[in-house]
Amino acid sequence: MNVTVRYHGIIGDMINRKTQQVEMPDGATITDLLAVLTGGDESDKAILKQTRPFIDGKQADRAAPLADGAEVTFMRPIAGGAGFVSWGGGSAQGASPSQGVMETDIRPPTSESSFTP
Repeated sequence: MNVTVRYHGIIGDMINRKTQQVEMPDGATITDLLAVLTGGDESDKAILKQTRPFIDGKQADRAAPLADGAEVTFMRPIAGGAGFVSWGGGSAQGASPSQGVMETDIRPPTSESSFTP
């Protein structure tokens, strides 16, 4: 199966490529893809180990299976937003663990998008 791989932001700069096409066997997972992409290069392994994989715009586990024509994007983890807040005394206050969790979608907006700047 054919998979398109994209390296978001500084990740692409660090491994000297922004996108590539990879042929993978049926049943391959993100973990299998990473083995092919790094090919034993310890520097690339260390960089990609610290990324989050997305399949067709949805965050995926490294055990997730790939499909023919999938687009896999590797991004650095992003933190921030709602959740716990520390107030002077060092105690964590704020949301329950289920708050602040959202589905991440990295696909670019379409012409049907309702967002207007």
